[in-house]
Amino acid sequence: MQNVKSQQVPVEFEMARMEGEGGPPSTSFEASKAADRTRVNIRRLNQLRAGELAAATTYDAVITRLARHGVAGLKLLETLEDHRHRAARLAELVIHMGGTLQNEPGSWGFFENMAEPMAMTASETMAVALLKEGEEFGVREYTTALERLELPARAVLENELLPEQIRAHHEIDELLTTLREQPVRSFS
Repeated sequence: MQNVKSQQVPVEFEMARMEGEGGPPSTSFEASKAADRTRVNIRRLNQLRAGELAAATTYDAVITRLARHGVAGLKLLETLEDHRHRAARLAELVIHMGGTLQNEPGSWGFFENMAEPMAMTASETMAVALLKEGEEFGVREYTTALERLELPARAVLENELLPEQIRAHHEIDELLTTLREQPVRSFS
C-alpha cells in the first residue's frame, strides 16, 4: 500500500467551502469578508452617487441656457430632479450601510466638464445630444454596478434606480428626436 500524506487545506479555502455549504456559525474570518464586501458596495454606491451629482450639475448648466425654451426646458428640469432624487437615494443607502458620503468627481465628470462650454456656444439640439450621451453612460454604469452589488443595495438598484435611469434616457432621447425635427436654434 502506498502511504498517502494528508494535505493541509488553507483555512480560508476551508471556511469559504463551509460557508458555501451553509457553514459553521459566523466567525471572525466571515465577519471580515462581510465587512470587506460592505466597503466595496459602499464605494460603488458612492461612485454612482457622485455620477448623479455630476449629472445634476451638467443639467443645471444646460437648463440655465434653455430656460426660455419651453417644453425642452421643462423636460430637462424634470430629469434634473430625477438625478437629484437618485443621488439622495444612493446617499441613504450608503448611510444605511454604515458608510460615509464621498464627494469625489463622478463618472459624469466628463460630461459635466463639457456642458458649460457647450451650453455657451452650441445649439439646443447639440446640448441635449450631449445629455443623451451622459444618460446612456449612466445606464451602463448602473448596469455594471448591478452585476457587482449585493443585497440590499442590488435590490434598490434593480427595482428602483436602474429603471428610473432607463426612463430618463428614453425621455431625453425622445426630446432629442423632437428637437431634431425642429429648425436649429442657438442659445444666444
